[in-house]
Amino acid sequence: MTLTLREIQEATDACYKIYKKVPSSLLKKSALGECRDGVSLLKNGKEWAYEFIELYQPRTCKCLMSGGDFTIFVRNGLFGEIVDVVQPVNEMLIRVHRQTYGFNSSDATFPARSYAGKRAQSLPESIRLAYYHRIDGLDIPGSAGLGPFTRILPYPVARPWVSIDGYLGDMRLKKKLLPVIEEMIPGVRPKLKEDSYTNFMMFLSSCGSFTPEKKTDGDHLFVKTHIQDGVVYYIRDADVTNMMVLADPAEAIDRYCEHVLLRKEERFDFMPWAVPF
Repeated sequence: MTLTLREIQEATDACYKIYKKVPSSLLKKSALGECRDGVSLLKNGKEWAYEFIELYQPRTCKCLMSGGDFTIFVRNGLFGEIVDVVQPVNEMLIRVHRQTYGFNSSDATFPARSYAGKRAQSLPESIRLAYYHRIDGLDIPGSAGLGPFTRILPYPVARPWVSIDGYLGDMRLKKKLLPVIEEMIPGVRPKLKEDSYTNFMMFLSSCGSFTPEKKTDGDHLFVKTHIQDGVVYYIRDADVTNMMVLADPAEAIDRYCEHVLLRKEERFDFMPWAVPF
């Protein structure tokens, strides 16, 4: 069943559709970096939010621009207000992310050495600018509670992205396949045994965009974060030993996101852009 704006409103404490009606207290908290900067999206609108998507992901941008306007939803969390921005697109809801003000790479005060900036730099420039410059990824929320983890579209860096050992561990394949990854990706092993394998992270998973027959089904895109070479790795249906790379990741991701936003029921096929590892 498709999630509605009313359902989200009933699960949150406040919502705003017009920037001028946002209370001064929330504007102040946003400016001070005390909550996610959703107010900039509401103030500047879709044209501003999607400026770089239009440049580098035109099919995706066309879908997003054809949708409705932004709505801010606010929840009172344990450590302050939680701000989410949602947009209706093709009779479904898209959550548009921004980090706290100053920590989006388009912000004048963005700290270039932040971990988020380092991870985003691992992507091809077109993907980084489209989804991680003015915004911080997209999402199709699965519940009115708008939880921290996101689905289907390019993950926010602040989500966070998923390490390869976390991905394999979720399928109980870590013991079997992590040594394969260590052999394929030099330097992927962390310095400390107890640390996660954050040198190789997933930023997009198709799980949820079609009905999988089993947990291992799905298309998963990874990048190295210790080497910023822009190579996008493709794992299909947990077939790690036959991991591939995308020859034209910008076109592949643009067509995938368009496919999702148009609500096509069949599984998207990344194979026309996949080449041997």
